[in-house]
Amino acid sequence: MIDENPDLKPIRKKLRDLIKDYEDREWSDFENISDSKVEESDKAEKMINAEQKLN
Repeated sequence: MIDENPDLKPIRKKLRDLIKDYEDREWSDFENISDSKVEESDKAEKMINAEQKLN
């Protein structure tokens, strides 16, 4: 994607930084991660995988 459109490089970096910040904030304390949070994450991952198969 970056090779096709180098203008996206700063946007991609910003998204990666946002994801890293979120994961550090929400997932760093393994002992306090609820089952519902894990289920929500699993559901989101399945949705992403399904979307990627369509592309």
